[in-house]
Amino acid sequence: MKNLKRIKFSIIILLHAVALGAWAQTSVTTENELRTAVQNGGNVTLGNNIELSDQLEIASGKTVTIDLNGKTLSRSVSSHTRDGNVIWVNGGSLTIDDSSGNNSGVISGGMAYNGAGINVASGGSLTFNSGTISNNKVSRYTDGKEGRGGGIMVYENATLTITGGVFDGNTAYQGGAVYIMNGATATIMGGTFRNGGASGEGGAIWSDGTLNIQGAVSITGNKGSNGQDDNVYLTNGKVINITGSLTGSSIGVCFSNYNRKFTSGYSLYNSNILR
Repeated sequence: MKNLKRIKFSIIILLHAVALGAWAQTSVTTENELRTAVQNGGNVTLGNNIELSDQLEIASGKTVTIDLNGKTLSRSVSSHTRDGNVIWVNGGSLTIDDSSGNNSGVISGGMAYNGAGINVASGGSLTFNSGTISNNKVSRYTDGKEGRGGGIMVYENATLTITGGVFDGNTAYQGGAVYIMNGATATIMGGTFRNGGASGEGGAIWSDGTLNIQGAVSITGNKGSNGQDDNVYLTNGKVINITGSLTGSSIGVCFSNYNRKFTSGYSLYNSNILR
């Protein structure tokens, strides 16, 4: 009977540990440890700053949460390359958190032709809750193509959700912070986008896909090719879907044809004019 009680008690402790996600939490301090943890999936916490020798891939079928924990995840590349991204979400699901509480965890140093910070390929999913994506740079390829999404590039049939955090000083030809391709969906419910730059359009965001915004969002002070404010750029026929209150928001919008509607659902949730 005593042995049976011990077994029951052990099972209860085991189930409680699983419920708390105790097995899924891995702390890493080196690049090799990080790559192994990501391959295994689950929750990963940075214990040190980590400079990657190559892009970090979140493969198809993998679900990973990375807690920046106030640390920096970076690349050190001297020129733009196709694989110069910090993170490549290659069909998997990635969540970025920063438990520091002040967005001091950073993803930076990417230099690529698309999505220098985080490249979200078709079928992939990225949720960015906290932390900072900064100083990632995208350049056009020698044929004059690409050059999109300094901070994040979202391909068709991929999804992006942003609930908070900071995008600071990311640059590209189009979409200094975020580029949303036709067929992609981005939902923004918080966050600050600042000091972004585009040599074309969309110093912060360039959207040819589905863009949903609600909550307290700041998208100001980002510049386009003419050095003027160019924060959110919408291609012809595209709108911002307002899915909730924008109280506390400041959002600059730019598009090629000014004689048109550029929001949907705004009057359902807000009584002031979107700036």
